[in-house]
Amino acid sequence: MDYKINVCLSRERYDEKPLGDVISKMRWECKELTIEEFANAISQGHSFCALMQENWRNRKNFICTTMLVYDIDHTSTPMSEYISGLEYKPTLAYTSPSNKEGDYGFRLIYLLDFKLCSLDEYYTYSMSFSKQMKMKDV
Repeated sequence: MDYKINVCLSRERYDEKPLGDVISKMRWECKELTIEEFANAISQGHSFCALMQENWRNRKNFICTTMLVYDIDHTSTPMSEYISGLEYKPTLAYTSPSNKEGDYGFRLIYLLDFKLCSLDEYYTYSMSFSKQMKMKDV
């Protein structure tokens, strides 16, 4: 049986990181995807977020998530080297649009086998995990 990810994907695809007004106008569609479908959507330029009510990305609309997501920005360590130094390897990892030689940017995604159903629970778990992993630049 394939692991299914419940996630909201942006309806639009983006070639560059959405900023400012574009972010506030983004619309989301809740989906249940396999890891491969999720990775494919990301590689095609879709943004993602936790499950949200009303398909609107906002703290008050948070429902739950089954992943921890870490943005590693402005680091001098390339992604492969960074990951090789982690005790637990991410389920998915990819470079971000701002990734440049010597000023690396990437995202690490850890899929969980349980749901985090409150923002407090998410932030507590996320911070605890990143400290245990001794992640830099989080």
